[in-house]
Amino acid sequence: MSPVHVAFLWHQHQPYYKDPLTGRCAMPWTRLHAIKDYWGMPRLVARVPGMRVTINLVPSLVSQVADYASGACTDRWLDLARVPAADLGEDDACFVLDNFFAANRRTMIDIHPRYRDLHRRRRFSRLSAAQALGDFSADDLRDLQVWSILAWFHPLAAEENEAVAALIRKGRGFTEDDKSAMLDAQQAILADVLPLHRRLADDGVLELTTSPYYHPILPLLVDMESAREAMPNVALPEKRRSVVEDAEAQLRRAVELHTVVFGQPPTGMWPSEGSVSEGIVPLVAAVGIEWMATDEEVLAQSLGRRIRREATGSVGADADVLYRPYRVAGDGAEVSMVFRDHCLSDLVGFQYRYGDPEAAARDFLSRLLRIGRHTDRPDCLVPVILDGENAWEHYPNQGVAFLTALYEQIARSPEVAPVRISDFLAEHPPTADLPRLAAGSWINHNFAIWVGHEEDVRAWDYVFTARAFLEERAAAEGDDAPDPADLATAREEVYVAEGSDWYWWYGDDHSSGRDEEFDRLFRTHLKNVYTALGAEPPALFDVPVISAARLTAYAPPKSFLDVVVEGRDSNYFEWLDAGHYHAASRYGAMRRASAGTVTDLYFAFNEQSFFLKLTGDGPLRSILGERPVVQVTFREPREIGLSFRWADGGRPAIEAAGEDGVPVAPAGVEAALDMTFELAVPFTLLGAAVGDPVQFAVEIGDADGLAERIPDSGTISFARPGPDFEQINWQA
Repeated sequence: MSPVHVAFLWHQHQPYYKDPLTGRCAMPWTRLHAIKDYWGMPRLVARVPGMRVTINLVPSLVSQVADYASGACTDRWLDLARVPAADLGEDDACFVLDNFFAANRRTMIDIHPRYRDLHRRRRFSRLSAAQALGDFSADDLRDLQVWSILAWFHPLAAEENEAVAALIRKGRGFTEDDKSAMLDAQQAILADVLPLHRRLADDGVLELTTSPYYHPILPLLVDMESAREAMPNVALPEKRRSVVEDAEAQLRRAVELHTVVFGQPPTGMWPSEGSVSEGIVPLVAAVGIEWMATDEEVLAQSLGRRIRREATGSVGADADVLYRPYRVAGDGAEVSMVFRDHCLSDLVGFQYRYGDPEAAARDFLSRLLRIGRHTDRPDCLVPVILDGENAWEHYPNQGVAFLTALYEQIARSPEVAPVRISDFLAEHPPTADLPRLAAGSWINHNFAIWVGHEEDVRAWDYVFTARAFLEERAAAEGDDAPDPADLATAREEVYVAEGSDWYWWYGDDHSSGRDEEFDRLFRTHLKNVYTALGAEPPALFDVPVISAARLTAYAPPKSFLDVVVEGRDSNYFEWLDAGHYHAASRYGAMRRASAGTVTDLYFAFNEQSFFLKLTGDGPLRSILGERPVVQVTFREPREIGLSFRWADGGRPAIEAAGEDGVPVAPAGVEAALDMTFELAVPFTLLGAAVGDPVQFAVEIGDADGLAERIPDSGTISFARPGPDFEQINWQA
């Protein structure tokens, strides 16, 4: 029997935060993910003999990591971490208190007692930074400076770097010398990230692949009309035009940088967001890229048929369709294509975090073996492709136990062969031709995220406006001709603005929590086009792309409600004036393409109680399975978690726990699960007086673990209303 070849492709990417005119990064995430995931992921692979994976490094990420490593780039977070705590002015100290807790609370803050204590003392939502500042001494601020970076070091760094390990053991009472040691350790890891990848690629452990330089959606640059293939009625920018030359430049420069940094050109590519079309094939082939990867839904659209799956989620009868490479041709050029297994990729990205690591790894291996029972093709290839950074902070210990178990079980199995994709294709070149390559991405096989909303359209019109000015100046001759270096700077800024990340956050399908900052940075890049060429940016670019109405992620309740808790709507008006959060469009850095289990969350209140309702695409009781679990966690005004478990239908078992897990009597709590989930909680149980903020989040799953959170991060909040709430709301 031929082995099942499994190809992991970890996609490493961050938006381009750097402003080339100032040399500063607007946000710290490239630096922080570098000392965690970008260093830790290849180190984990190297620890398991025989393991092979592919890592896709976006050039704009590589550029930023190199800048941090050389000291050519900084950010405000890093600058303020370097300032002696006693020398922080009030504004800077407030920035520290507002921004230095930016980490996953469960897996990166609460596991460190001192960091957890500082977070609790900060009292977010109850106190502003200025109000909380009096509770923080210089020693407290210094400990916070240290933990804001120390918590991001990959767990393997604590094993291999004694300075990091010593600081974690110390835990509190850090000195300025301690902080300097931590910053030195950070710099050492930053400097090793790219050389580490090159060493492991040279050793045959990793294959390194690339994406277009600033992560643009190539099909939209080549021909924006390609969006109509999957969305015939989509509204497109009025000023659109083909900028195929930009697509060519983004590809050419990606290959050039990759070759310089890693010593050899890439042969494979994960096109930004898995976005492909027939129109990009000749461009990709022209720069020497031999294969691309995208999602199984694009394969289904290309073949004009769906990929059939069993009840377990495994591909059965269609294993020979999905798990093989294909050839695709366009304008005389040809590349190979492989297609990611959507289910397996999502299990790693979103589900296995909740279970036992060894059991999760065994489940994954069993699914690979099941694929092997459905096909004995020697060219059976199972691509598992997902973000290489965002999932792990939701796993205990940053996923080290899971990934180690996964790699070890795969490497030991005689029936599974981990491969680098280029190695596999060299041995098993495709023997099947795609009749056509459908235009689409890994998300719903379309480009809706990047051109499907009026904000996306507005942003693209801004880009085409700036680009038209650039071309006008580039055509000038004689004394009016721009300096070539200035022209190159301006053109670079257009390339940056073509990146996919800006459009990911525009529209109502995703929110970063910092949408206004992304919007400002996007418009800054466009303004830089004019500034670089000595012109005044038009006032148009002072107008935000993002609409003011969308800055609130959820709508608040409009009036008091009296809800009958029975798991179904009593009448049309029962929840009509409730607050609403559209869960199906919630965000995540590489989240599931399909909607989650819960589509909508409604919340409401009367003077005495808080009410909650969850809805799904069908009867929620059936969707959640045999042993559903719903957990509602309140962060303010006091921490309390309510857990509801159903074994055989009927009423749930209700457990309540306060801070540190101390049991609390769930007096007055009602819950029901049927068509919907409904809940009533007395404000007295929450300790909420009139005017107090109430913050909550919901998690759902089953007896094996919680699998879905609403919202993905942060909380939904409101203030307990007083008796005059409806009068005030009416007048407003």
